This record gives sequence, C-alpha cells and structure tokens, in this order.
Amino acid sequence: MVPSCAPMLSGPVFLISILFSAAFGEAALIPSSAAESGWATGVPLGTRDALEELLRRGSDAPLAAEEAPEGPPWGSRRSLCILGSTGSVGQQALEVVRQFPRFFKVKALAASGSRLKRLAEQALEFRPEFIVVEDAERAEALEELLSEAFKVHCTSSAKRRLPTSGSEKDHLGRPTVLHGVEALENTARLPGVDCVLLAISGFKGLRPALAALRANKDVALATKEALVAAGPVFRKLFSGVSRNAPAESLGTGGDGLYARKVNRKGEARGLSHGRGGQGDKCYGGMGRLLPVDSEHSAIFQALQGVPPSAYPPAKLFLCASGGPFLGWTSKDLLHVKVQDALKHPKWTMGSKITVDSATLMNKGLEVIEAHEAFGVPYDSIRVLIHPQAILHSAVEMQDGAVIGQLGLPDMKLPIAYAFSWPHRLPKTFECLDLAFDAGRRSGLYPAALNAANEEAVSQFLRGRIHFTEIPTLLKHVMRMADGQISSSPNTDITLEDVEETDTWARQMAKTFIPNPTLSP
Repeated sequence: MVPSCAPMLSGPVFLISILFSAAFGEAALIPSSAAESGWATGVPLGTRDALEELLRRGSDAPLAAEEAPEGPPWGSRRSLCILGSTGSVGQQALEVVRQFPRFFKVKALAASGSRLKRLAEQALEFRPEFIVVEDAERAEALEELLSEAFKVHCTSSAKRRLPTSGSEKDHLGRPTVLHGVEALENTARLPGVDCVLLAISGFKGLRPALAALRANKDVALATKEALVAAGPVFRKLFSGVSRNAPAESLGTGGDGLYARKVNRKGEARGLSHGRGGQGDKCYGGMGRLLPVDSEHSAIFQALQGVPPSAYPPAKLFLCASGGPFLGWTSKDLLHVKVQDALKHPKWTMGSKITVDSATLMNKGLEVIEAHEAFGVPYDSIRVLIHPQAILHSAVEMQDGAVIGQLGLPDMKLPIAYAFSWPHRLPKTFECLDLAFDAGRRSGLYPAALNAANEEAVSQFLRGRIHFTEIPTLLKHVMRMADGQISSSPNTDITLEDVEETDTWARQMAKTFIPNPTLSP
C-alpha cells in the first residue's frame, strides 16, 4: 500500500514506481497491444526498467515545435479580479497574466495596502479599472502614488494597447481607488469579471468568495480558510440539499464542490462529461469553485476522468513536504526562531501559510478543505510526507488503482489551470523547443539561434525587452531565417558562413519591436 511506502520515497523515479506497483502489483504486465500507444511492454509494471523504457519512448517522439496559439481556445480573453494581488499567490497569478496577455486581462486588483508601491506598479502594468485597499488612509496614499505615476507615464500609456478580441476594449486610464470591506465584496461581483482569484490570507476572504459565487463568477480559491471555516455555507450554496444527495460534477464526482455551478435557486447543476450540452459554455462566469492549492488542484486533476459511478474514491492522499523542521525533535523545536519558520524548503509563500506549513497546521487545514471540497470522509484522507514535492496528491479508487498528479513545485501551474480550466495553457518555456527545432534543421540554423539568443539576453539585461519576449524575439529571427540562410549539410559549412550568419542574426534581432504593454 502507498502509505507504508511513503517514508521510503527517495526521489521521483522511485516514487512513480511505487505508485504503479501499488495500483497493479509488481508482476503485472502491460498488454502487448498497448505498444502502439507508446507504453513500455514486456517488462513488469512498477519496475525501474519499465519506467526507463517509457521515458525512452517518450523522448523518441518529436517535441511539438508549433507556436503558441494567437488567442485562447475558449474565445475571448478572460477578465480577472485578483484579490490579494501583492501577496505571493497574487504576484504569481499576475505572472501568468504577463505570460499570456492574449488569454487574460485584469479588471480589478485588491490588497490590504501594506505594499502600496508594488500595488501602484501593478496598476501601471495591468491597467485595472478598480483597485481596493483596506482603509481610507491607504486609499489616499495610493491615490498620491498613482497620480504621480500616471503623470509620468501618461504620454506613453495613451498609446499602449493590449491585444483585443472582437469588440473588447481595455481600460487604459487611471483606476478608481476604493476601500473597505463593502468595496471588496462589490469588486468581487463586478460586471464583466469572469474569474475571481481569492488570494487574501485568512478568514477575511470568506465574504468576497461568497459574493463572487452568488454573482455567478468563477472563484479560483487559494484561501483555504474560507472553505475550512464555512464549509456548510458553501455546501448549502452549491447544493441546497443534504450533503449525501447524488449529483454529477466534472472533476469531483458525486458529492464534491469543485467545478459545480451555482444556479439562481442556490442549487448546483452538474457539468456533464465532455463539456456539457448546447448552450452550456465553459467561459464567462458560472459561479464555480476551482482549486488553487497545489494539493487540491492535483486531486481535482486526477479525478477528471473518473465517472460519477466510480465516486467516491477509496482514499485521498495529500502530500506534504514536511516543512523546514522535518526530522526535528520536540527539543530541537524549542530553538526555532521566526526566520527559521519562514524558510520553507520547497515553496515560496506568504508568511502566514509558511508558518502553518512549519507547524503542519496547513496540512491539517487542507484535510478539512479536502473533506468539504470532495465529499470524502476524514477516515479516507491520508497525509504522505514527500520532501521532494514532485507528487502533489493522489487518489485511490475502489478497485485499488491509484491516480496521481506530478509536477514541479511551482504555484503558477495550479493558478494557470484554475484560470483556464478545463483547457491547459501552452508551454511556459518555449526556448527548449526552439533549440530542438534549430538542431533538427541543422546547417546554419543553430548558429542563427545562438546569435539571436545572445542578443535577446543582452536586450533583456539592458531593459529593452521583457523576460517573456526572449522566445518571441528568437521566433522572430528564426522565421526570417527561412530562405535566408543555408540548410546545407554540416560538412559544407565554413567558418566564414558561421560568422556571416552570426552577424545577420544579430542584425535581425535588433529589428524586433518590443510589446509596449510589457514593462521590462
């Protein structure tokens, strides 16, 4: 069983092997008919040989070198309201927006106001219509910062345009500054907002979350305290019936809350598998709760292919890194200082949640959240200590099969998935694929790519382009290279050819026009 193996985990390779073995047994074989689909065959499932064979076959398949789509697969850009924009999760959410400006735009920002300069910088970059802070004093201070900032940037900002879709227009002027609890709730239910990210630390996020859901907004929930403290309130909002009533919900099965839609009577409508029927469009606010916590996002993803008939799962496994004090004794903990508790070994988070992680209270809150969100009894929830933080969570089905979600410890991944669900965004880092592409073309293409990359990095370090524009500049040069440089066999290439290509590629890189909406 997985729990007994958990303390022995020594790395992601062994971890995957354990998961496979737990589900099927050491001697299980993959049918030979699966060979065409790329699965390893002829070796025991759960062994290192099987994993290495699977990875080898995966590496033999060519990586997709296609460009990212010009627009989102769901149509027009999603309008976001980021509550808690200056905190760790809020800043990483804005990184996602920065990475995908054709997919998302920011309608409103909210923060306590303890980092006003950062909030003003966010306002300049993302141009929200509204900003909410905690009190009148901070609102006044922010107004002064914005007045000065927009005065300096007014000429250039008037010319700046974000990509638009259809008749969409972006707000380019100075935002309206509001303050107080009521303003925060009103912002959460703003017309035109599709998704509200709830990244306000602690209990204060409860009322804005409920306000957004009741206004038919999707809520990307990063504030677990809201669901922990008010699980029955959320359940009543979504179901209006007893917690054991049957319901269908894509991703969470029978009695779960995630991805269910609130109807006007306060009852939840289940999403049919596949994406619903005619008129049941995914985007636009629908009053759905979507997980941002990496562990709950992992369970949510693991359950995507599970039909309601197979719900509930036998067990949920919530993974924990163990925090900064893993292996410490009670005596050791007597010497803990504040700075020690704030040094999480894997995740970059706010102070409160980092301390909660050090005490394991964060995992305790996640257990309650999982119970409320997925409708699984506490006795069926297990916590696994996994210091590598590669496996985020797993689900054991009634037949013993285990489905897990693995990934790097990066909060931007679950944030992006909550923003784009059920779609997935293109690869975040495109340079690797560009290098594979240039290498496969051979000839002088690698020389062109190298020169373009050197110039791109130089421009980034000098503040001429944004970090996310480095691959864009490279693609610009490589497109121009088609028909301009030789793809002759490597044996025919001379030093002079390489030097000429290097000079040409650097010149082409300098013709790249940066996106004025992306501040370097």
